[in-house]
Amino acid sequence: MFSFIEAAIDSLVLHKVGNKHLAEGTTTSKELLEVNETLHDLLLNYFLGHFKSEDIFKFHHHAGVTMNDVYQYCKQIFDDRATFYDVSVLLLKHLYEKSDHPKIKSGELYIAYIENCLVEDELVDAIGIFKSENKEVYLTFPEDHKKVSIATSEGVSTRKLDKGAVIFNSYKDDGFRIITTDMNTSESKYWKESFLGIDNVPDNTFHTKTYLNLCKDFVKKVYAKEEDKQEQVSFLNKSIEYFENNDEFGLDDFAEKVIEKPEYEEKFKTFKQKYEERKGLETEPEFVISKSALETMRKKFKSIIKLDTKVEIKVNPNPEEPNANEKYMEKGYDKEKGMYFYKIFFNREE
Repeated sequence: MFSFIEAAIDSLVLHKVGNKHLAEGTTTSKELLEVNETLHDLLLNYFLGHFKSEDIFKFHHHAGVTMNDVYQYCKQIFDDRATFYDVSVLLLKHLYEKSDHPKIKSGELYIAYIENCLVEDELVDAIGIFKSENKEVYLTFPEDHKKVSIATSEGVSTRKLDKGAVIFNSYKDDGFRIITTDMNTSESKYWKESFLGIDNVPDNTFHTKTYLNLCKDFVKKVYAKEEDKQEQVSFLNKSIEYFENNDEFGLDDFAEKVIEKPEYEEKFKTFKQKYEERKGLETEPEFVISKSALETMRKKFKSIIKLDTKVEIKVNPNPEEPNANEKYMEKGYDKEKGMYFYKIFFNREE
C-alpha cells in the first residue's frame, strides 16, 4: 500500500522530551537541522526502514476526528508548510503531557517533513514523528601523536527505531492514513492511544487479523470448556486452512466449512458480536483475505497439545488433507494405567 523508494526528507527538527512524571522537562531546538547527503540517507533509512507491518491506522477521537490534537497539528503543517517548526514545538509539548507514566523513557524527538511517499499509486507528502529512547555503548579509537587509544561513547543505534509514526497526506477528512511502530509493545497504548490517538483502518488486513484473533479467542473461551485439546487444535488448524485455501472470506461459508457442528455455529456468531462490542470493532461478513496478514498471524497460532507428562505433540495444518488430524490421531483411555493416550498413525519418519 505504501513505498518510500522515492522519498526524501525536506525539513527536519530535533527536540528532546523527558518524562513528565519525573519532571524532566523538554529541550527545544531553536532551528531546523541542516542535513547533508550522507546524513540524509542514513536518517531516511533509520526513520523509514523499520515499518514492516501492513496495518494502517487513522486519527480518531470519540467526539470527532477534528478534536484530535495530533490530527490538527498535522493538518496545519500540510495546509501551510511555513508552520512546520512552530507546530513541531506543539507536538513536543503534547508528547510531554502524555509522558506521565514513570516507566516512559526520555529521548530524542525527530519531526520530519517527507516528500514523495507512494500511497495507493499516488505520490504524497508525509509527516514523520520518531522517538529514540535506548542508547548503546560504542568503542572509539582516538589517535594522539601516533598513539592509538581506546575509549567508549554512548549513542543511538540506527539499526532499530524505538517509536515512530508516518502520517500520509491522504484521506484528510477521514483522519489521514498512518503507519506506526513501537519496539516497546508494553508502551504501545501510550504511543498509539494517548499521544497519537489512532485507530485501525478497517481494510482487508484488519479484517483478516481480526477474524483469526476471534477464532483464537473463541477456542480459548468457548471451545476449551466443552472440547478436548485435539478438537481445539483441529479447529484452529481448519481456520488457518480456510484462509489459506480461499481468496475471499464469507462468514456463513466459514461457519459451515470450519465449525461443522451446528450447535457451535450460533455460539460462534454470538461470540463474534460480543467480541466486537468488547473490543470496539466493526467487521465485515465478507472481504478479500490478506495473504500477508495470514502469514503474520500463522506464527501466533500454536498448534501444540501439551500433556502433563511433559510430552508435546505439534499438529501442523495440512492444506492437501484438511481432516488429517482426525484421520491420523486417535484419543483413548487405558484402564490398566488409568491414563489417557494418543495413537498416531504414519508411514515413515521424516
